[in-house]
Amino acid sequence: MARMLGWRPADPERLANAKRMARFLETSTLPTHPESVDYMTRIPQWLLGRNTSVGSCGPTSVANFVLLVTTILAEWPLAFTDDEIIDLYSRVSGYDPATGANDNGVDMTELLSELVRNGIGFDKRNVKAIAYAALPDPHDVDMLWSASARFGGVLCGADLAQAQDQQTNAGLWDYVPRSGAWGGHAFLTSPRYSDKPGTTEDRTGLVTWAEPIDLTDAFYAKQNAETYVVILPWHLQDKGFLENTDLVTLAADFTTITGKPFPIKVPPKPVDPPVDPPVTQDATAMLTSIRDQINTFLDG
Repeated sequence: MARMLGWRPADPERLANAKRMARFLETSTLPTHPESVDYMTRIPQWLLGRNTSVGSCGPTSVANFVLLVTTILAEWPLAFTDDEIIDLYSRVSGYDPATGANDNGVDMTELLSELVRNGIGFDKRNVKAIAYAALPDPHDVDMLWSASARFGGVLCGADLAQAQDQQTNAGLWDYVPRSGAWGGHAFLTSPRYSDKPGTTEDRTGLVTWAEPIDLTDAFYAKQNAETYVVILPWHLQDKGFLENTDLVTLAADFTTITGKPFPIKVPPKPVDPPVDPPVTQDATAMLTSIRDQINTFLDG
């Protein structure tokens, strides 16, 4: 099977702003990631987005992320068609499906900004992201797993070596020193991981070319270049997400950085219903007396 790439390194200024946008993660209560997570087995078929013939890996990773989040949080999963994925690719890159012109891949900051502005999908299927941010350290595996525990997964852009072309069929990307360059690639990362240092089970899952495979910590540390978290509407319907995510800081930074208002009104943090105070001994005695009087009356 042919495999196309299509990730281009982000414009430095745009990437710096995306990392500034991640400040809300520092003021949020990021969960301690569990030892292992596996959402990947809940998806029977991942999306390809014509990435065997077109450099559409960026938009395809977005579509697979929406599929993942809606499978976990929505009433039913949302799987975009190839045409919907290529439409997003064309809007960002200028790719012409009729002629094949401008098939040059995408800068993920441009792609995700378009996802916020105009979304992915046709008509009523259109989904817009609320916001996105780049993790400050795209080589920190613990930060990757903590973000994945919060968002369900993240989007990565990495420099692949020729070794990965050969490793894909075996299902594991690992760093191989002095392997020749292949090119840039974007993919959905960590809907599955296992934190077992020093063992062959210490792995992070990813989805590429519609297949679930794994990567090692060494690959992430040496070859990954950018990691993005994306907030979708379904996140804002999840109580745990709202309780532990500092959306107020995110909204303020969004306006400062972009000069535009935050796309939505920040929802209040959910409040648990009040707990009834414990019944005191005197109140218990009073209720018992009332019950006895009612029984006496009924027995009358």
